[in-house]
Amino acid sequence: MDLKILLTAGFFLQFAFSLTAQTVYPKDYFRSPLNIPLQLTGNFGELRSSHYHAGLDCRTNQVIGLPVYACADGYVARLRVGSYGYGKTIYIAHPNGYTTVYAHLNEFLGDIAAEALNTQYTNQNFDFDINLPPNQLKVKKGDIIAYSGNTGSSGGPHLHFEVRDSKTEEAINPLHFGFKVPDSRPPQFKKLKLYANHTQSLVDGRPADKEYSVQPSGEKYLVKNNQLITAGGKIGVGVEVVDLMDNVSFKNGIYTLKAYLNDSLTFSAVFDKFSFEEGKRVNVHCDYKERITGNNIFERTWRFPNDNTQIYDFSLGLGEITIKPDAVSIIKIIATDFAGNKSTLEFKVKGTQPNQAAVQPANPNAIKLYHHRADSLIHPKIKLLVPSDGLFDNIENFKWSVSEKVSPLGFHDYVIHDKFVPIKKKFEAIIPFTPALNLSQSKYLVLYEKEKFISPRFKGNKMHFDVEKFGNYTVKIDTIPPSLQSIHIKDCKPLD
Repeated sequence: MDLKILLTAGFFLQFAFSLTAQTVYPKDYFRSPLNIPLQLTGNFGELRSSHYHAGLDCRTNQVIGLPVYACADGYVARLRVGSYGYGKTIYIAHPNGYTTVYAHLNEFLGDIAAEALNTQYTNQNFDFDINLPPNQLKVKKGDIIAYSGNTGSSGGPHLHFEVRDSKTEEAINPLHFGFKVPDSRPPQFKKLKLYANHTQSLVDGRPADKEYSVQPSGEKYLVKNNQLITAGGKIGVGVEVVDLMDNVSFKNGIYTLKAYLNDSLTFSAVFDKFSFEEGKRVNVHCDYKERITGNNIFERTWRFPNDNTQIYDFSLGLGEITIKPDAVSIIKIIATDFAGNKSTLEFKVKGTQPNQAAVQPANPNAIKLYHHRADSLIHPKIKLLVPSDGLFDNIENFKWSVSEKVSPLGFHDYVIHDKFVPIKKKFEAIIPFTPALNLSQSKYLVLYEKEKFISPRFKGNKMHFDVEKFGNYTVKIDTIPPSLQSIHIKDCKPLD
């Protein structure tokens, strides 16, 4: 094929992609789900412990029972009641291709309430999650469909509200649809952290990451005392940054985060939309070690090679910054909120020579895992199945071990790599299984890092369990039945 034709085709493909990326959302199609001014305790893309927040948390003035309104004509496409998660939830599909979601409700109304009650009686179960046929339960814009509440995994009365693409089920930033939220306050930078990402990287003369305090100075944030930082090789930049809105004290997430090296854009993240699978990748957008140790939440301005979350601009590469020796570079980090309020953190870095002494010959015995390739690791006491696309980055020296000590149940402790390295897709571990004490298989559990129990699966004389995080795994048994303890009843009479 002619090279000119190839180049022309490539141009039009890129142009078509840029057009589809610039989605125009209707600004006046939806009404507010509440009849009070919208104030947010949580916004879209906000960093939660295990996910990006997929909607808006709307204040209900600390009360339960405010009317919740259908934002536009449509039909109830899904109805859900759960003891955890979103609690009582209504999903309304609209003719324009979007679905609105109303969660943590206290009470359904009308035909919706009747459908929920009938489902509970039919299933003989309080919890349910059902899809409904189109137009079975029609709603009109402005109908009161429920009362707000505090059900599910809610920490206080509020309405969790989402807008989704009905076809892809991707969560879309609801503020794109014209909902008015007063916000005249810019984001606030709290801390800066520089990362020595590679063996030759140096930050202030050391091959280690380093935090810096920052302070506002005029229209910018600067490193405290305007310190000149030195660095060599490739480094990463992370920031702790929050957004504030009018009339509320809650700290919310930012809308965009961009990094510049000498005024050239090196990184861009924009929280317009994401799939729910992508939403789980919050811990790779952040400094994962800092996150799980409970210290700070640093957002990184570079991404891992296999993090294809659509919030990023992939045309910029990975976003790491190469510091040129002996030159003074200016790095700017710019954070904005959806209202357009902007804050800039600016600092100078003087380049030094990379750490040449750190270069070591490759270890021929090291186990290397590739993020794009499936693999199978075998040890006499455990087998590990690594899925294709299972890692965010290659692992140059994968480490795992089995304890010599054996528990009374006949199992070892299994240490699978480094708990500070995030996993993209779960691995599968397989260990020999010999029943102990004539216990049924249902009594066995796998404990991760003394914090989470996992239900294993059994195939013949093998126990299988999922590895969603690297770290320490051990096998336990549970032979103690649940117990009920009264906390509201005394002498068979209601408490006053």
